[in-house]
Amino acid sequence: MSSGRAAGRAHLFGALTAAGLVDELRLTVSPLLTAGPAGRIAAGPPVPPTDLRLASAVAEDDTLLLRYLVRPDRRPGPGGGR
Repeated sequence: MSSGRAAGRAHLFGALTAAGLVDELRLTVSPLLTAGPAGRIAAGPPVPPTDLRLASAVAEDDTLLLRYLVRPDRRPGPGGGR
């Protein structure tokens, strides 16, 4: 994936988060240590932190699959509690 495409996805995810449209986050943690210009998974204007709760965690070999749910009363953006 090109860095431009990744940056575009990070901005889209940031915009969806700011609008209060994200209700879950699925995060994969893999055992690969690297360095470079990588940024956050969400980019854009600052938004208040969003509280998440762990819904599930699965370990497969050395990879960890995490599923977090946004607490509905703590969602930023329209209709949220912040």
